[in-house]
Amino acid sequence: MAEISLNDVKYTEQAAELLDKNSDLLKPDKKFGKRHFQVVNICFLVFVAYYSRNSLSVAIVAMNDRNSTINPNIPTYDWHNKNVIQSAFFVGYVPSQIIVSWLISKFGTKWLAVSFFCCCSISGIATPTVVYWFEDMGIMVMRLIQGLCQGFVFPSVQHVLSQWVPPNERAGLAGAVYAARPIATVSSMFITGYIAGSWYGWPWIFYISNGIGLLWCLSYVLFSYDNPASHPSMSAKERRYIDKSLGQENVDKDCKIPWKEIATSVPFWALVVTQTGFSWGFWTQQTQMPMYMKYVMKFDIESSGTLSALPYLVQWLLSYFFGFLSDYLLNRKIWCIDTARKTMNSIGLFIPAIIFILLQNSGPDESTKAVVLLVLGIAINGACFCGFMVNQMDLSPTFASILVGISNGPAQITGFLAPLFVQAIVKNETDPEEWKYVFYTAAGIYIVSGLIFIVFGSGNVQTWDGAKKTTDKRFN
Repeated sequence: MAEISLNDVKYTEQAAELLDKNSDLLKPDKKFGKRHFQVVNICFLVFVAYYSRNSLSVAIVAMNDRNSTINPNIPTYDWHNKNVIQSAFFVGYVPSQIIVSWLISKFGTKWLAVSFFCCCSISGIATPTVVYWFEDMGIMVMRLIQGLCQGFVFPSVQHVLSQWVPPNERAGLAGAVYAARPIATVSSMFITGYIAGSWYGWPWIFYISNGIGLLWCLSYVLFSYDNPASHPSMSAKERRYIDKSLGQENVDKDCKIPWKEIATSVPFWALVVTQTGFSWGFWTQQTQMPMYMKYVMKFDIESSGTLSALPYLVQWLLSYFFGFLSDYLLNRKIWCIDTARKTMNSIGLFIPAIIFILLQNSGPDESTKAVVLLVLGIAINGACFCGFMVNQMDLSPTFASILVGISNGPAQITGFLAPLFVQAIVKNETDPEEWKYVFYTAAGIYIVSGLIFIVFGSGNVQTWDGAKKTTDKRFN
């Protein structure tokens, strides 16, 4: 009877008591559980969010190219403010995160996430019609609305992961979620380009990418829950395993957000600095590498969709490798969470920093070497997915969404600052000496932020978190 209660019957106090008496039964099942399904659903969210966000970079080219489609009825324009249009998303995205993260900490993710993303998707579907009437001003307003709505994405992701994923599975499962970012980038490169050149033209880029968003909303309504306690059909064994490993039975549900403690937390601000440094390098690579490869290395990387996508495909694969390697070493007690986060973060920052320097010192006659370095630099960045990117959950499972809302703001501002820095430094795009300052700066920021995380960062739950310190010591 005990065996049935532990493995098949819904959670009850009696089943929890039986499990506590036999702690060996609290080891994780290898089978696909309810927690894994929650991870799949938020992985789908990250994919859809980034696919929708990145699709504009292809769509806006087609919108301003009369030869982009064989359909003569598709309208095209002559806009000279394309960079401003693409920046409109971040105008809404950056400030909304702190407000949204506070709402998530109070009300949970499910209905907030569905409401925000439904609004985001409907705005995207309406974009071609709005553009028809208001042209560039219309698309800027719609992108601003989408940015406001997508401010909930990463606070929601961290909140769900912190509620559902035990610490010893966190790097692998969270890494799988964040690996949806590069695969979404790759998908948008191929699919949106094909749609833009088809008879249906650029409007269908918006219809399809945001229609998938509505499909995610339906999936989340039907199959996802804020935490294990609200799931109607979990086994007692899986729920107790999650609760014990996270210390969920000791969480004070009515605790106030410790704003003062967060503001004075050294490990948290080390995380903020690291995330901002990573984002500076990320946006430098994302926005400037094609120009450097074209004008300095004399290699038009944009002319080959396959080559443009290759770094992100490799990053996607390595993200799984780094994540599951980290969890494997953690479960074998070879390292603790603190060591795991700092080691993976160092790999994801220090090696790309060296690659930045090597890339800058490659001449135009070494284009193959430059491409290899570019692929490795972007791909190895994926180690950070199980470094600082999951650290909010380590510091405070209870307030992970709040920490994301605060830390992601400065990080996303670098999406404006890094390109502006390059514009101020590089006056002659063909001069490698001017580009040297760009790459040395990015490498230096990577190294400094990585060192700060090693010295001041932490993988331990902080004293100001809402959970009392009774989490299973196997994971600390």
